[in-house]
Amino acid sequence: MKKKTTITVLIIVILGFIFFLFGKKLDPRGVPQNLNQEEKKDWLAEKLYESMYTRKPIDIGYEEPSQEDIQSKKQKTDLTKKYPSKINALFELGTNTATLFYFSDELKDLGVNTYFVQAETRIENGELKIFQPCYSKKCILSQEEAERVVIDRMLMAKQEGFSVGFVPDLPDAFEVGRENYNIDELNPRFKEMILKWAEIAEEYGVEYFVPINEYETLLYTNGYTIEKVYQYTNNFYDDLIPKIRKIYNGKIIIKSGALDSWSNQKGISRKKADLFGLGNWHAGTADEIKESTQKMVEVADEISVRDNLPWLVTEYYVATQEDVEESFGQEGIVLPMKEAYEAGLSELKKSEENIGFTFTGYIGRGKIRGTEAVSVLKNYFNK
Repeated sequence: MKKKTTITVLIIVILGFIFFLFGKKLDPRGVPQNLNQEEKKDWLAEKLYESMYTRKPIDIGYEEPSQEDIQSKKQKTDLTKKYPSKINALFELGTNTATLFYFSDELKDLGVNTYFVQAETRIENGELKIFQPCYSKKCILSQEEAERVVIDRMLMAKQEGFSVGFVPDLPDAFEVGRENYNIDELNPRFKEMILKWAEIAEEYGVEYFVPINEYETLLYTNGYTIEKVYQYTNNFYDDLIPKIRKIYNGKIIIKSGALDSWSNQKGISRKKADLFGLGNWHAGTADEIKESTQKMVEVADEISVRDNLPWLVTEYYVATQEDVEESFGQEGIVLPMKEAYEAGLSELKKSEENIGFTFTGYIGRGKIRGTEAVSVLKNYFNK
């Protein structure tokens, strides 16, 4: 009798999980009911990807958490910081919540052990605001609601067994012009924002803390000379990182972009961090991707030895057809994902100082789901 009861309970739990995963209203039309479970995931992934370019959000069945929800989930979550020897990470743009909510099982099968949670931030009248659209209707969440969503991602990632990275990202602040980007006015606001997130990251067991996404690239793309970029960036981190360490006990990563030439990265010190990362957006031939990655690896290894800390790729983003059309307004070279990943990873394997690779993305921008790049990356992650 006991065995029969146990089996019944198990069936109820499994059915409950299936309902949780796919029984939710995903958009006003809903998921086609004639699809099996895998087809429903395919349908959802396709709709989510389309929504990033059509700007027509869909309801994924996620509800913004209350403070009580956060506290309840926190109590049920192991907040111990755990550091893999090799960082296999995802930096998902555009679907940072949905990917965790529905595709964590696929990420773990791929070999992902680290998930970067983002807080998209915008500059509004000189103030920094978390930007987070509502999930079930057309609106923008309040700052308190948006902050809870970010924290909920941290907790979801921890519950799924991932190590967690955190990045405040300002995607709309690149290339806005010097007149709209006064770093002397923004720096105090940046530091205030970063120290607040550092407290939150410590409270919720975040393993890797990126103070800000590509600080130096924000400067460079807004008209600051490379000399000024070096001056501001080095002063910024020299002042900020010791303050972060007083409240945050995880590992600090300085995340950087390309600055036109990888050699330009040599003017930035990473000595006060625990790790540093380089990343780039790739659109071109396999040979061009290979050459760019080769130069990145050479520069990163040199900086790693000079500043005595390891490095990782913090963003490997291969442009899709939609990206090319959105960026250039016309068709360009769109390399099959398999070839693009093989080209980059073949050069990364030559690094003696690299300890991790972060790809962008799975079902979001630069998506590899449904392509042969999945098997390429799985082989790389599971070596």
